[in-house]
Amino acid sequence: MIFDRRGGCGLEDSTAVLMQTWKDWADVPPILASAQSTWVEQNPSMQLDLYDDDRMLAWLADHPGMVDVDALRGKSFIRVVDLFRYAYLLVEGGMYVDMDFVAVRPIDRVLDRGASALLGSVAMPPELSSHSVPNAWMWSPEPGHPVWAVALGLASERIGHHSIEFATGPELIRDAVNIYRRMLASGDMMPIERLLQRYGVDERRFPDVEVLPVSQLYPVSWSDPDHQSIRAAFRAADRIDADLLATVPMTKDTVAFTFWYNSWDRD
Repeated sequence: MIFDRRGGCGLEDSTAVLMQTWKDWADVPPILASAQSTWVEQNPSMQLDLYDDDRMLAWLADHPGMVDVDALRGKSFIRVVDLFRYAYLLVEGGMYVDMDFVAVRPIDRVLDRGASALLGSVAMPPELSSHSVPNAWMWSPEPGHPVWAVALGLASERIGHHSIEFATGPELIRDAVNIYRRMLASGDMMPIERLLQRYGVDERRFPDVEVLPVSQLYPVSWSDPDHQSIRAAFRAADRIDADLLATVPMTKDTVAFTFWYNSWDRD
């Protein structure tokens, strides 16, 4: 179901709306369609707000100043997609989930904790610690959370960087979370005030942001050699079944996981 959503997004509403992006909805690999279906199965009231490349560009055109699409021409389109996701969450609020994410329990289990924005964490070796807060699952219950504005502002400073992960991806979102937390701790909100003004956010609120434990959303790590066979099995399959799920190192706290399909192209 594709629709436009307006206004605020409380816990109940944000649980019911899941935004996802894909290049062309007429050409979704079966394993990703199977993963997508698990979100509605585990959350029966959930409706999908789906964006292909054309709808995404139209949304950005309707929200000028959010993302400089022209400056990204000639680079991998995933950079535009990453920044659209942050802009969407800033303007609309709600939940974003990558297509290779599988829901195994109702998402309310992590949303019902009072935080104003949530991301997950994934286990990484020290040399890859900058990748430890992925941008594959993101949530905020209302429009206007400043952490997304910090991400967009930081991305505008990194627009020419050669690394997608650093310029728009997980390294960027981890840095944005840390910068926002430092500003909250210092009490100097003027830089965030300027960012909110830049991106047209009228209401000035400075709520918290929480990074969830590894076990809840990212029990599979793309950097773990022991997890490569799990990833390969999912990528080779057409649908998710009990045998596939049995290979995933889940705990009683796990509500979802990604098998790191890696559909995007590098620059």
